[in-house]
Amino acid sequence: MKALRFERAQTLIFIAVGLVALVALTALSIDGGSVYADRRHAQNAADTAALAAALSKVNGEVWKPVGLERANSNGYDDADASAATTSPTSNIEIYSCDEAGASCASPYAGKSEYLQVIIRTRVKTYFAPIVGIGELANRVMAIARARPAEVKPWFDGNAVVSLMPGCPPNGWPSDPFTLSGDSTSIVGGSGVFVNSTCNNAITQNGAASLTVNDGFNICSNGQPNLANYALGSINPPPVACNQTMPYPPDTLIQMPDQSILLSCDLEGNGDITLISANPRVWRATPGKYYDGFPSVSPSGKLLLEKGIYCIMDGDFDLHSSWEITTDLNNNNQNDPSEGVLIYVHSGSVTFNGSSSLEISAMYSSDVPAALRGILIYLPLSNDSKVTLNGSSGSAFTGTILAPSSLIELTGNNTSYSVNSQLVGYSVKTSGTATVQIYYDQTLNNLGTYNPRVALMK
Repeated sequence: MKALRFERAQTLIFIAVGLVALVALTALSIDGGSVYADRRHAQNAADTAALAAALSKVNGEVWKPVGLERANSNGYDDADASAATTSPTSNIEIYSCDEAGASCASPYAGKSEYLQVIIRTRVKTYFAPIVGIGELANRVMAIARARPAEVKPWFDGNAVVSLMPGCPPNGWPSDPFTLSGDSTSIVGGSGVFVNSTCNNAITQNGAASLTVNDGFNICSNGQPNLANYALGSINPPPVACNQTMPYPPDTLIQMPDQSILLSCDLEGNGDITLISANPRVWRATPGKYYDGFPSVSPSGKLLLEKGIYCIMDGDFDLHSSWEITTDLNNNNQNDPSEGVLIYVHSGSVTFNGSSSLEISAMYSSDVPAALRGILIYLPLSNDSKVTLNGSSGSAFTGTILAPSSLIELTGNNTSYSVNSQLVGYSVKTSGTATVQIYYDQTLNNLGTYNPRVALMK
């Protein structure tokens, strides 16, 4: 049967419509793919431009040209009219979120720490013009955070900090935070922070107790484990923290190693000399000490002159019955001419309970800010123990910073004060002593937190 003429005409119409649909599908596939590829490339360019500008900003440099240059190196030139939606000056925008006219959305709007990059492009189509689409537009955006270096209290100003991130490594002598014996500890002025996510992050034995005036925070898998210590031995009970601290902490905060070693070189060699036979008085001078802090006898009163005591090898170990003080003027004040920093490169620190101790950090303006307020410092490379065992009336004042060490507060039938921030890998109380730990920010070191750059979206 022959097709009628009008039926043959309908076939041509169907073929024409089919060709248009085929071209449209081809346009969707090829031109759509080109637009998608351009969008991905533009997004990568915006991300890298935002990060480059943020890094430049935290380094105190002129950051906008850096961001534009990075976008340009990825093929987006702000002077390229063919890539602009409206004009050659609008295809790349870069600004701080607190600038007038900035379009940053909440929660970034109005905050100078955030930078936003917007890249607009036009992609020429090859098949879409048949349906009236000669080009397609892309708009991508990236926000980066540029947090500059910040000077503030170490670890949110907690008085006692245990940095161990998990369970104790093989051979480590203590759980992250341990109450043992019949010791009594009282923490005032700030709280306690235990960084561990181990089930045994807190252990308690004997009748030891702890009172924390400003809260006890523990990061034990988000929930404090109450099974490993006697209920009521910590008052108030621990609560879950919001987040853990990175370990080692130098990824977050600058360690004072370089400043200390430079100062040790300037100090020269230290020495201990007898300056009075009756009563017996010794005077120690700051500087480098090799083979540990010297053991002299007979014991008596030891005056520690102002400066940095650099124990390059061996221990800082005082086991005899000494009266040790940094109060050279005997005025019981933080005199600018007094104070010490005890730096122990590789050995341990031990203050024996038979000694009466009144030692304080340095606070005067002639001391570098990175070292001001530090009483004892063991670097990250030193995991030796720090033992504080004072007789009645003893007092330690200033930050005790030993991020890889066990810090043990001990003593028998005595009471002494630690006016310090204690930062250790783990912390332990033992014996029968009553230790009063009080944190006063003005008497402790302020750390420098590293600048941080991060892509937000």
